[in-house]
Amino acid sequence: METSVSESISVVIPVYNEEASITEAVKDGLAVLSRLTGDGEIIIVESGSTDNSAAVTDNLAEENERVKVIHQGVKKGLGSALKEGFGAARGEFIFYMDGDNPFRMSEFERGFPLLQEADLICGYRVNRQDTFVRAVYSKVFNLMMRTLFGVKVRDVQIGFKMMRKSIFGKVQLQADSMFIDAELLIKAQKAGYRIAEMGVEYLGNPSGKSSVTPLDVLKIARDLVKYKIRGSGMKTVNQTPEYHFHSYFSRRHLAHIIHKKRFDKIISLIPEGSFVLDAGCGSGIAPLLLYSKKACTGVGIDIRKEYIEFALRNVPKFQFYQDDIQSFSLAQQFDVVLCLEVIEHFTPVSQAKIIDRLDAHLKAGGLLILESPSKFYFIIEPLWKLLRKLLHPFTVFCDEEYHRLISWEELTSILEQRGYTVGRPQFAGSYLIKYIIARKNVQIDSAKGEARDSE
Repeated sequence: METSVSESISVVIPVYNEEASITEAVKDGLAVLSRLTGDGEIIIVESGSTDNSAAVTDNLAEENERVKVIHQGVKKGLGSALKEGFGAARGEFIFYMDGDNPFRMSEFERGFPLLQEADLICGYRVNRQDTFVRAVYSKVFNLMMRTLFGVKVRDVQIGFKMMRKSIFGKVQLQADSMFIDAELLIKAQKAGYRIAEMGVEYLGNPSGKSSVTPLDVLKIARDLVKYKIRGSGMKTVNQTPEYHFHSYFSRRHLAHIIHKKRFDKIISLIPEGSFVLDAGCGSGIAPLLLYSKKACTGVGIDIRKEYIEFALRNVPKFQFYQDDIQSFSLAQQFDVVLCLEVIEHFTPVSQAKIIDRLDAHLKAGGLLILESPSKFYFIIEPLWKLLRKLLHPFTVFCDEEYHRLISWEELTSILEQRGYTVGRPQFAGSYLIKYIIARKNVQIDSAKGEARDSE
């Protein structure tokens, strides 16, 4: 049957340890897209898998240009993966399915016509294979959704949804956890979007084990209650780019007190008028300070779309792009490359990839400045988070993400192997943050008498 349409479609697949199933899922997805549209893509968001998923997904992307892979480097949660995938999707319609291939991709083909009358399609399993305890959890959770928010769907947490991308003009997702499925439905209904359901056949997990534990279910229920109590949902005051930006420039704010000396120290290291790349620029605080204090220009990149949009509106003389610091590629080369409080969120393997990307964009003789929390930060952090949770018991904070104490010795070794002269780690304004500054060496080709980058 001919079902091809002119609209573009993006299929988003979050992946964590799915090397056994992701190839089949992508193959089936490409077949469905070829029947539905001439303009389709598959976006895989791989979240720091400990198996061979990262390599498998890279191979899939190399084999077919319609497959794109985002590597998060570390497991940040289902919500974080989906937000990155949805943000990168260019299709007018977005399909989302879990990476363990629990449903047939052809179900999307069957359900796509429903989007002519609805804005969001939520699947429900027609042949649920739940244990008694899991069935009870599901019933209670769905009842809570109906009672607290009036969302009347049969399978809130199902990893099978179809939607118009335009809904994200009003639906701003915040959750990094499995709560994101509930948040999507709650906010879509509140914004007045039409939600429909369709039954789908559940094939089960190929491993025979559910990736969702009873503890996960309890956490989702907890988040649901917190969302209702807060009224505004999971969004917290310290989660927006506006908050980060304006709190730094407010002299009475704790963020200004903590970070002013840190930024002053980093800015002092950079020659006036430099062309600077800020990798992981956030809301653009460092670029704005560089422009106002050192007349610098340059580029900032960050994976978060809302931060890039904010920086574009508020920081002059710098260009900003939404991109992944593990894989970005720019035409320019820079006098100075900054990577401030970023690499601690990645595994050592991903850190090496990031340094390769930074190195590729740094001129010979240029400065690379890396910054990360010190061991004192990691001592204080648990105490601070405990106090914060006691003071704000119904708040879900945005910084509960993976990060680790980096080895400055390992980073120094990586940089020296790439031909850098590396200084000793120094404290950046306080004992909480350290930085290293490395200069990219220039070698002289004696035969030609020309300078070239060290290799």
